[in-house]
Amino acid sequence: MRKRVPKYRRHKSGAAFVEYQGKRIYLGRHGTAESRKKYRRFLEEIEIKTDLAEIELSPPESRSVVELIDKYLDYARTYYVNSDGTKSKEYFAMESALRHADAVMGDDLAHNVGPRAMLRLQDRLIKLDQCRNVINRTVSRVKRFFRWASTNELCPAEVHARLTCVRGLAEGRTTARESADVTPVPRAVIDATLPWLSPVVRAMVQIEHICGMRPSETCIMRKGDIDRSRDVWLYTPQRHKGTWRGQDRVVAIPVVAQSILRPLLDRGDGDHLFSPKDSERHRNELRGRQPSASRKTKIFPSELRARAKAKIKRRATALTRFREAYDCDSYRRAIGYAIKKAKRNGVEIPSWTPYRLRHSMLTEISQLLDQQAAQRWGGHDSLDTTSIYVERQTNELIEIARKLDRIWAAKSEAS
Repeated sequence: MRKRVPKYRRHKSGAAFVEYQGKRIYLGRHGTAESRKKYRRFLEEIEIKTDLAEIELSPPESRSVVELIDKYLDYARTYYVNSDGTKSKEYFAMESALRHADAVMGDDLAHNVGPRAMLRLQDRLIKLDQCRNVINRTVSRVKRFFRWASTNELCPAEVHARLTCVRGLAEGRTTARESADVTPVPRAVIDATLPWLSPVVRAMVQIEHICGMRPSETCIMRKGDIDRSRDVWLYTPQRHKGTWRGQDRVVAIPVVAQSILRPLLDRGDGDHLFSPKDSERHRNELRGRQPSASRKTKIFPSELRARAKAKIKRRATALTRFREAYDCDSYRRAIGYAIKKAKRNGVEIPSWTPYRLRHSMLTEISQLLDQQAAQRWGGHDSLDTTSIYVERQTNELIEIARKLDRIWAAKSEAS
């Protein structure tokens, strides 16, 4: 006889529980991923095999917002994905937005949610000191979540209709701060930072700056994505900001940048050029070479043997602790670490992030050539690009790269 499956239930207090053999076992907040994991573990303990998807939602009139959020995130994990199967940036943005929605209205019944809940959400984000544009995008994502719930008949369609009357925060009519303008990084600041970076991150900064790329395009660069058949190399990112719109993106790599990339091409076509593993290997090689300035005792042979053993152990675990490629966050943190390291050694460098490098180079090209060349170098284009125009764009990129090489070579000879 098949065992009866104890139901995943909701207490009037908002807690999830399950009843088994006359005992009530509480699992945490109803509808959350954590409570569902505890429920599944409980079923495994009593040797009942089932799937979390089989757990039915509460009746429509008693469904909480957090219950629908948990259901939506299950859907988002398969919808917001990149071409390689990884979660896209939009998934994490939606997850963050719904985390704020959970804090404001998670315990509310979904069919009762109205404009006041969205206004409370705006107030929460203002108190967290988020800028106006980010707040508007967060509120828009929460509205999108309720539209999905209404479309799938998980809550009444009137809920989403009520929320559409909530307008975004207008500039000058709210206490929310405005986002700061993205300013170029002075070349002197970049040059001062380079010596404090690991060779891998140093190459990332130089390539991103010269080629006018976005940090995300730099992080995912692979050998197989680079066409090296011409004097100017062409890099086609596997994904980029406009991928979902069907836009093409081609990045020209001039000669001055090719010399930076060549030492990193000793790998397979599918391997990333910029890997944290390479940075860690370099850091381990330098470790222990230079004794601390504050050390007063000499280094004994026993300490050297202990260091050698520790080095072998680090090499054994290095491949499992680090990702295959940098992401935007780890890339940004690496630059921040270098600036702090320089400060500890008495060198003051203004703080900056890789998002400003692209703006810096486009500003420089606009001054060296013209604004249209800077626009083309940055890949700014209309959405209705035809195949003929893409070919013309590639030819223009190559010509701009050749001009820049000549200008930079002349400056180098003059100095």
